[in-house]
Amino acid sequence: MGIYSETDPISVLPGVGEKTSERLSSLGIDSLGDLLMDLPVRYQFFPEIKDVSELTVGETAAVRVRLPYGGKRVGGRRLGMVRAQGGDATGRIDIFFFHMPYLASTFRRGSTFVFLGRVTQRGSVPEMTQPAFYAPEEYALRCGSLQPVYRSEKGLSSPRIAKLIALAMAGTDIHEILPQEIRSRYDLMPRSQALRILHDPQSDAELAAARRTMVFTEFFTFLYLVRLRRDKTGRHTAGISIRAGEQCSRLIDALPYQLTGAQQRVWAEIKGDLASGSQMNRLIQGDVGSGKTIVALLAMLAACESGAQAAMMAPTDILARQHYATITEALSRAGLPQRVVLLTGSLTAKERRAALEDIRMHRADIAVGTHALIQGGVEFDQLGLVITDEQHRFGVSQREGFTEKGMTPHILVMSATPIPRTLAMILYADMDISLLDEMPADRIPIKTALVDPSSRKKSWKFILDEIRKGNQAYMICPMVEESEEISAENVEDYFEDVREFFPEEIRGALLHGQMKGREKDEIMNRFTARELDYLVATTVVEVGVDAPGATVILIENAERFGLAQLHQLRGRVGRSGLQSYCILINASDQPAVKERLEVLLRAKDGFELAEEDLRIRGPGDMLGVRQSGQMSFRIGDVYSDSGVLIKAAEAADEVSSGRVFLSDEERAVLARISARESAGFSL
Repeated sequence: MGIYSETDPISVLPGVGEKTSERLSSLGIDSLGDLLMDLPVRYQFFPEIKDVSELTVGETAAVRVRLPYGGKRVGGRRLGMVRAQGGDATGRIDIFFFHMPYLASTFRRGSTFVFLGRVTQRGSVPEMTQPAFYAPEEYALRCGSLQPVYRSEKGLSSPRIAKLIALAMAGTDIHEILPQEIRSRYDLMPRSQALRILHDPQSDAELAAARRTMVFTEFFTFLYLVRLRRDKTGRHTAGISIRAGEQCSRLIDALPYQLTGAQQRVWAEIKGDLASGSQMNRLIQGDVGSGKTIVALLAMLAACESGAQAAMMAPTDILARQHYATITEALSRAGLPQRVVLLTGSLTAKERRAALEDIRMHRADIAVGTHALIQGGVEFDQLGLVITDEQHRFGVSQREGFTEKGMTPHILVMSATPIPRTLAMILYADMDISLLDEMPADRIPIKTALVDPSSRKKSWKFILDEIRKGNQAYMICPMVEESEEISAENVEDYFEDVREFFPEEIRGALLHGQMKGREKDEIMNRFTARELDYLVATTVVEVGVDAPGATVILIENAERFGLAQLHQLRGRVGRSGLQSYCILINASDQPAVKERLEVLLRAKDGFELAEEDLRIRGPGDMLGVRQSGQMSFRIGDVYSDSGVLIKAAEAADEVSSGRVFLSDEERAVLARISARESAGFSL
């Protein structure tokens, strides 16, 4: 038996003081359970050392190199490039590092290192760029092994996290989640064994089996919770029967466009739900730009016509403000009297008090906001309809907390995330699903190009030409800062490089998720107001940012993103009548990666893309590209792990229906896990 519990704070581990606890907390690690579930972002294999003459272009290899001249700084101060020239008895090799000028003193004259990296070649001499490097004796200890690489934070390296995890593994009681019968039936290992292997794998086969166990466990827990919730709630009688009236017709007539056939069909489905007498629980899936917001507004207006209030919750302040502006403008254009209030965390105390009073006294018909809508102190007079946008970003308990503010209000959720219908029926088993699968006729398809890094400067020149036409651009990087573990563009260095390339009069800004909320909002507001010509950003712009002036988006390291996320990012442009462009820069030379990204060039919409992605990717592997930003599971990916998802759904149905017998202990564990995880899952 271990001396710790998974619920114990991280500070119980020897050597973890206040500063380390704070750094771990910034990574979302507060308990020993959090630490044990902080799985490696990848695994580094340490192959046998090769001679220089044995190296093959394109392979990842280890080579022992003597550096007779040490390391030298070359190029400009901005690049901070270091070149180390050396070799062995069989040949010569050149080693390059960027943005790491301090290495010039690390590589002393006559020193020897083992370099591990991808082999390239210019002329007759092989090269490595940004390889990992080790003292020969250090590499000898790792040779032939699989070593985990963890996400890191300033002052908290991957090796440091690995040591803490080893301490936690040795002293913590790891609880089991899956019933014994389910583990036996689906050939799964105990959770404690799976975690041990994931943090210290001995082979690829062992690693794959352990990951399958953990993915199954994660999916099962979520799906079991969904089924319990569905069986518990059933079909309630709605607190109010809502009927669309003359004002909904006025709104439709005042639109500067005609509703698509898909919008009309989905609106008819929603009207049927609202008038049925039973509580609506419906999901609208619609591609970026398919017109979900106007359908949601019609539902809210119908609620207002029936004497109720309506509320719409968005995941970010920026998106909430955009919905507020869109709804207010549409109601004003139709000459309708409904009053809309905004409630977000960025309001002043005086503004918040006024908004709360308007909601409580029913002076506000529609409330638009962020999670601030479900916090204490928010009281509705008669809440009849609840809408959540990009709903997979809210935990189950958040949505339930929202609905408790009304008398069994109708529930409508929206998502621009394309999910194959077979998977959607599993993930949203407690909901009816509507598809907005038709784009407005005036939408001009976005032209998409897939290029390699050698076309970067040419792409920047294209962006500069667009800016000089009066348009705007996004430039997306996968990382915030330089990382020793991951070779990818980061926004901070990239922004400096772009600023050097563009003339001084071209106005740009940097945007990433580590900035404070107000700072991010200010930058986005300046961009939408056309006070900036371009943004260099991380995927913080993925959801909801609406800047009609943006006609081009460039995405670096496209191979590091899932297709659905790339499609979401591409949807940030093409939001006006102007021809728009998406440039994907693929830094991988793997044919399978290129094939996957080429789906974006031919898929007509997000749903076709989702089906293609599922077909191409098939079963996932430990190092597969996650659909990040889409389904916030910690380990599993609903695309590459779709086969495991289907099996986990079968198991969840069997357990929730009572077809699988549970011991008292297993029943208690599932009850405890369900209660805890209801707040944590973000789907």
